[in-house]
Amino acid sequence: MLRKTLVVKHHGVAMALLLLTGVILLMPDYSFAQSSPDPTPMQCQLIRGAVAQYGFAAARRHALKTYGPEAVKTGDMFHETDRAKR
Repeated sequence: MLRKTLVVKHHGVAMALLLLTGVILLMPDYSFAQSSPDPTPMQCQLIRGAVAQYGFAAARRHALKTYGPEAVKTGDMFHETDRAKR
């Protein structure tokens, strides 16, 4: 009986460890967040698409509501440099 109890406890610990490992691997990778304030090429493409589809003001409002002021600053910075290139 004692042996069966130990096996059940070991199984529970193993399952908990496996579950924890899965959760850690599936979490959004905030540790890989970019350290540079400049937008990546993919972000630039997404910003261009949002501005083209919804207009600058609407895209900016959505970014502020959804992602926060830091995203708006990044978008503004990109938009200014993108307009200067044209």
